[in-house]
Amino acid sequence: MDKFLKNFCLYLSPVLFATQCAAATPAPNNPYFSWRTLEQAQEQFAASNAVVTAETCIFSNQTSTLIFHNNSRRVLINGVTVWLNVAPELCASGAGWKISAIDMDLIALMLQAKPADKPQPLKIVLDPGHGGDDSGAITPGRDLYEKKITLELARRVGKILRSHGLKVRATRDSDKTLSLNERAAIARKEKADLFVSIHANHAANINACGVETFILTPSGYPGTAEGSPPRGWQIGNKNDYNNNLLGYAIHKQLTGLESSFDRGLKRQSFFVLRETHCPAALIECGFLSNRDEARRMKEHAWQSACAEKIAAGIIDYCHKVNSLEVAVAEKRKKDAEANERWREYLAQKKRAQQIAKLPQVADNKLLPAVTTPPTPLLPAATVVTQSSQPAVTAAAQVQPLPAPENRGNHAKNARAENIRTPAIDLQTLAGNQVQSIATNIYLKNAATGTQPESDSESLKKLAEFYENNKVK
Repeated sequence: MDKFLKNFCLYLSPVLFATQCAAATPAPNNPYFSWRTLEQAQEQFAASNAVVTAETCIFSNQTSTLIFHNNSRRVLINGVTVWLNVAPELCASGAGWKISAIDMDLIALMLQAKPADKPQPLKIVLDPGHGGDDSGAITPGRDLYEKKITLELARRVGKILRSHGLKVRATRDSDKTLSLNERAAIARKEKADLFVSIHANHAANINACGVETFILTPSGYPGTAEGSPPRGWQIGNKNDYNNNLLGYAIHKQLTGLESSFDRGLKRQSFFVLRETHCPAALIECGFLSNRDEARRMKEHAWQSACAEKIAAGIIDYCHKVNSLEVAVAEKRKKDAEANERWREYLAQKKRAQQIAKLPQVADNKLLPAVTTPPTPLLPAATVVTQSSQPAVTAAAQVQPLPAPENRGNHAKNARAENIRTPAIDLQTLAGNQVQSIATNIYLKNAATGTQPESDSESLKKLAEFYENNKVK
């Protein structure tokens, strides 16, 4: 059973059950949250090396290196900052680390995705942020508007993607106003395979800088921003694994921009992320409120470089999406099988408890275990004995043992009818009658709660007869 539970925990979906192998601690507003042990994480990441200290935990294999920090949602994956849904912690005993199951599954499947020779010919909807009456962020000198830089970047990205054989549609190709709902509706109408929203950032702190990429927060978990409340399931959550791969692929490329600062792959329930039916990501390419970044963003060279990075991330996703979806399908199959095994285990446990509550016979020799009710007796006129003696009289007839679920009712009926044990003539008994008469005596005594001496003597005679004559 321990082995079964361990295997069950390895494949268990965090939206169904908590694991046994590590103590599960409910996250706020998410009763299905569960931890995984350090050993489980190392196995799923296929890590050949692990270095653990009080503050950091480092996994590595031939292709990847992951650095987790105690009580921090920030993890470095191959040098790229990714924000977890739950900060890893030390176990209460201090024996080892524990990592959230949702993060372990998302990262492991993302890293296991293998690129194909050619990208999948996906239909991509690019969404230049803001537009028309909505200017978005503005530089301090008011010489660059977010709505303009995002439109320029979307045009450049679209051109690159089309050159790689991908289908591209933009939510807007001019300076016009679009609501958030209209943007998500365009993706649905176009039956898009991907949705990428392009933005520029702004902050009250003029020193804030860098690139960041957002994907939808999994259901039941808080966003990366401090104070973000957990949300329930949204349509975009059906793509959680694809969202994770898409966001990481794009963000990894953006961090390669010259003079860029890596703010991380983050999670937030933005409208266009949660209301689009396809995998989606939202990009913040830099801060217009930062003078140095705003100056670079005006340059055509930077715009070309940024567009190339965004396009490269999308193309990388298109190469890996098939491998990811095969792995996700296998995981969901294993989850379903594990859940079915768990339900069967619970059902068996319940059946065992019910059987344990049934009345037991003190002397197993008198009532050997049977899986079917005893064979009913023939009418009195047709009963044939082993010794060819006259048939047993009707007064000596007894009824067969009822099925287990009816024993209680049978006992009540026995009490009501005041069943009496007939006189036993061992020379006239057929083989199946030995067990039937013993059963009748047992049921009568179970109903009354007593066992007269005459019954004890009868049972003793039946037992001796059963043994001496080898009745089958």
